[in-house]
Amino acid sequence: AALKPNPMWHDLCKITDLPADNRGLYLEYQGRPLAVFRTTDGHGHTHVHVLDDRCPHAGGSLSAGALTPQATPGIPGATCVICPMHGWPFNIATGQCPDNPAWKVRTYAARVNQHMVQIRDNSAGDANPFGG
Repeated sequence: AALKPNPMWHDLCKITDLPADNRGLYLEYQGRPLAVFRTTDGHGHTHVHVLDDRCPHAGGSLSAGALTPQATPGIPGATCVICPMHGWPFNIATGQCPDNPAWKVRTYAARVNQHMVQIRDNSAGDANPFGG
């Protein structure tokens, strides 16, 4: 069923544009580089995750990294993307690096609506998270 139109949600891509092989897709939204991932839970439900594409350690492209299950304190069944430059993991739901809590990438609220991946424009509560 289609969700009601909402000006806070914006189309990023079709769900079919996302790789299904534990890889991400690089996109830009309002000039901001983003990494978009698709996962499927144990019940066959599809989930999408959107985070900043740049690793805070050395600027590696997270969309080029592979997804892997990785223990994250307080998050059962966590999935991390592994930065291809130096192997740093980042939880795709929270942006947190389980190996070093001081390191985090920004995440954005995302959903699938009528086969489109959408991002919420103020997902972190900022007036304009894409302004800088």
